[in-house]
Amino acid sequence: FLSRTSFCSKQKHYLSIFEMSFLNLNLDDLTIKKCIILFKELRKIYWNISFTDVVSLYLYTNSINKKEEKKLVIVYNTIPKYLLEQLKDKIELNNNITITNFININLFNDFIKINNIRYVGIFEEALKNSLGNLEIEHLTFPA
Repeated sequence: FLSRTSFCSKQKHYLSIFEMSFLNLNLDDLTIKKCIILFKELRKIYWNISFTDVVSLYLYTNSINKKEEKKLVIVYNTIPKYLLEQLKDKIELNNNITITNFININLFNDFIKINNIRYVGIFEEALKNSLGNLEIEHLTFPA
């Protein structure tokens, strides 16, 4: 991706919206629609801006936003820990979070005494009452 973006940044001429296909990025429909709207608006001000520039800008600003995501501990009860660990990357991406640890509800009281925890993530609604006054994030499993 970086080499493709670097190539785009070196272009001196305008790349039309249809030339974006050479990047071969698997962008979802919502991202593409947002980039097209952004492109049309920026084009009113900057006549020589390319669609590639807009997509690069959009992806860059979204990567900055991901650095500000919440860091939390996942508390679980009936879900096997190995399954959560295998799905960690997908869960983080799907919920825009960073997972620092997985803790079973039975070990949570001891864990909280040792560690300073601010945010807790749960998948099981029944755990909500057992977590005290911590900020709870209700998470969804990736599809």
